[in-house]
Amino acid sequence: MEIKGRFYRLAARCIVILFFCMVGMLCGCTGTAGNLKHFSEVRLGEAPDKTISVVRSPDNRHVVFTSVNGAKKRLVIDGKPGPEFSEIARNSIVFSPDSSRTALAAQKSKKAFVVVDNKPGPEYEDIEKNSIIFSPNGKRVAYGAAKNGKWMVVVDGNPGQEYENISGESTIFSPDSGHVAYAAANGGKWQVFVDGKGGPQYDGIGQKHIVFSPDSSRLAYHAIRGNKHIVVVDNVEGPEYDAIGAIIFSPDSTHIAYAGWNGQKVYVVVDGKPGPEYDGIEKSSPVFSPDGKRPHGASPGGRMAYWVLKGGKHLVVVDGKAGLEYDTIKNGSPSFSPDGKHVAYAAIRDGKQMVIVDGIEQPAYDSILKGPVNFSPDGSRLVYAAKKDSKWMVVVNNNPFDPAQSWQGDEFDTIAAIAFSPDSKHLAYAAKKGASPNGEMGKWIVVVDGRPGPDCDAIAVLAFSPDNTRIGYIAREGKKWQVVIEGKPGPLFDGIVEGIPIFSPDGSHVVYAAGLEDKQFIVVDGQAGPVYDGILCGPAPTEKKGFEAIAYRGKMLYRVTWKP
Repeated sequence: MEIKGRFYRLAARCIVILFFCMVGMLCGCTGTAGNLKHFSEVRLGEAPDKTISVVRSPDNRHVVFTSVNGAKKRLVIDGKPGPEFSEIARNSIVFSPDSSRTALAAQKSKKAFVVVDNKPGPEYEDIEKNSIIFSPNGKRVAYGAAKNGKWMVVVDGNPGQEYENISGESTIFSPDSGHVAYAAANGGKWQVFVDGKGGPQYDGIGQKHIVFSPDSSRLAYHAIRGNKHIVVVDNVEGPEYDAIGAIIFSPDSTHIAYAGWNGQKVYVVVDGKPGPEYDGIEKSSPVFSPDGKRPHGASPGGRMAYWVLKGGKHLVVVDGKAGLEYDTIKNGSPSFSPDGKHVAYAAIRDGKQMVIVDGIEQPAYDSILKGPVNFSPDGSRLVYAAKKDSKWMVVVNNNPFDPAQSWQGDEFDTIAAIAFSPDSKHLAYAAKKGASPNGEMGKWIVVVDGRPGPDCDAIAVLAFSPDNTRIGYIAREGKKWQVVIEGKPGPLFDGIVEGIPIFSPDGSHVVYAAGLEDKQFIVVDGQAGPVYDGILCGPAPTEKKGFEAIAYRGKMLYRVTWKP
């Protein structure tokens, strides 16, 4: 069996790893599912001898091969072969968001068509590249197709009206799946069509710039007339600009914002009204707070923020009010608290770095760890890593974020991977200690609520259980890797396969895939399961506190299930 495109990585490193039947000795098991308590396996079918691609579903519970047999190609989904075609378009395989359905572009007898759930649809001359999409609820499918020299958008198997050109990648379903929009052209003029009804004509439509509001009631897009760019919202044009940035709706769908450039000046436009001019704007700006209300209101903490450049200085604008000027703003800024009441960012002035919360500067340090400033999920705490006199520490501040009340943790050589538990009550991070100028690497630990865990040579991933009671991470000891749960190291392996420790929804069990020499297996609560030649996808949690994965032994594919 030849399987391409599947790499098993040692945690935090892109290294190919495989497993070995010594696992049976390691785990005290024979290597067959029938002799291992809680594990079971079901044969799915044989993997194809030759494949050109392997695609995994979003939920990591299904695997699709594109197999080759002479001049024919077919999909093999979870070991079940589908119909043969003369060609399957490269990178055209798409899963529905819920992972229950598949679609792809195929060809047979010089005719092109889309295959949905292994059922070929109507034949066309061509299928627009990268145009196949499922609706968010997974029940609808749309794509671009050509027939008799004309292009159309096919929705739910029904071809729409014909056009001279379409922008297949512009096709989009509304969040509620009830509407579909796309850009198409006749006579050199482009329009945006919503459920088949066209809007005003323009010289162009910005690719991938058609946006539905979160509540699906509104539509905005980037249009081009001559050399000017316009944002059209609900068929009403906004001001003309030389260039337009990304269009965003507020989460409550009541406001819309984007950046517009005229010459060398940029403006943030909110609900069609441009704000003050600036010399530049950070590419991810503006950003709405999670509740998205009153973008220019006076509510505490603001509702919209963006990072701009003015006169060689950088500043963050919150609620339309410009903050203090700095030499630069650090990457990942600004960020809102999950409740939308607070906004924070890191900045640099005169060589010193600091975090600013709701316009108030926190203590200055030599460096602030790159990335966004972390609020706890409930918005009550703020955490970041800071460096002072060559040592790093975690800095925690509680609402109302008084700089004088900030708390500093122990000093370390390096800090990484800061994480709050889902209930905001626990804080964990990885830290390195004992590094020396002569090249000694030092040791890593995970600190949970101020308490250090066992030493190791490397830390890869931190993960809290959904019920907030447990924490797990991947660690390296010498050349071996292990998963540590609640500070207790698990068995050593050559590698941990692609991913993180996965907890059951109630937090009572934890699963991961691991490798030893040339074999692989699923490990649950520190106990290894049956031996396989490879784990193709998973493990993933099931509905009843269990886990499942797809693995292969020889050519046979198996669905491997663990139940408590």
